Amino acid sequence: MAHLTYAAWASKKIRAMPKAEQQTRRGGYYSPTGRINNYDNYRADAKAELYSFEKPPEGYWESKEKPWHKPVGLMAGGAGVFIYFLFGILIRSTGQGGSKNA
Repeated sequence: MAHLTYAAWASKKIRAMPKAEQQTRRGGYYSPTGRINNYDNYRADAKAELYSFEKPPEGYWESKEKPWHKPVGLMAGGAGVFIYFLFGILIRSTGQGGSKNA
């Protein structure tokens, strides 16, 4: 399977633009944030043309993280700890979890 590099794909996209726009749009493709923003389009084009493609640029997966992921994860962990202690209290209060000497 042939390989399509990101640089070749970006160059092809830039050459398709009018000459006046090419220089101003170049930074949008080759900057680190431009690579991250355009990676999905690059990968889709490479798949459509039956090429293999490069790995995602550094920071790609962090950019896909939604702002609610971290708080929800913290709340789920906190709820797990709360339920653990709640069941511990309930079991001890019913006499089922007492000491073995009684």
